[in-house]
Amino acid sequence: HKPVSELEYTMFKVLVFISLLGLAAFSSTKGEDPFCIPFVSAECCWSTESTDSFIDVFLDKLIQTIVDLSLDPLTIPGGEKGIPGFTVKWDDSTFTGLKSITRTGETKICFHRSEQDITVHATTGITDATLVQPITVEALGVSASTTATVRIASLEFAFVATMNYDLLTCSGLEITQFDFTDNGDIAVDFGSEVNIPGAKEAVTEVARQVVLPLIAGTVQGIAQDIIFNLEPDLPWC
Repeated sequence: HKPVSELEYTMFKVLVFISLLGLAAFSSTKGEDPFCIPFVSAECCWSTESTDSFIDVFLDKLIQTIVDLSLDPLTIPGGEKGIPGFTVKWDDSTFTGLKSITRTGETKICFHRSEQDITVHATTGITDATLVQPITVEALGVSASTTATVRIASLEFAFVATMNYDLLTCSGLEITQFDFTDNGDIAVDFGSEVNIPGAKEAVTEVARQVVLPLIAGTVQGIAQDIIFNLEPDLPWC
């Protein structure tokens, strides 16, 4: 018999996979197709234990990288930010909590026929993070210096990673969307009395506008390096 090539075997696995999905009659999450069949439906998405497991492996590697690079606690460089009515200055600060990142929402993998790409979707987050900032708050000619402890109950990261159809490729995901939110649950305490009305709200805005985007950028940069080399659960892999 003629030996079966790697491409022929790959195509065989894809056809078997599509046939099984057709028999299972997965419901499409978008579009008018009554069934979810990769490469056939306009968009075919599903969430299974394997997609959860893929994200869990990704997060394990992300946490290990954070530990290896000594990024928890993470040093936040000193700076200055004008908030309406206030000027907030801070020295180098520390943010603790990156190692707590975990899967917090649905995961799914989607095939898009028109875009000819595959996307992986996940929602992750960190809980009980703390930012310790030596600060000076100025308002209306009055200033006060103290140490601010900013407690962030939860910080959520939702992302989409994308790769093109390629039956000979099992990796190469690139993060194409990365959003974050603090869910509005931030509390500020001062180490000493600050008699400036609105000072805590000003420090909260500094955390939202300066620190949290920096945290999100740090996570996204590490995440891209890791997910690029991981193999999602594709039928030909």
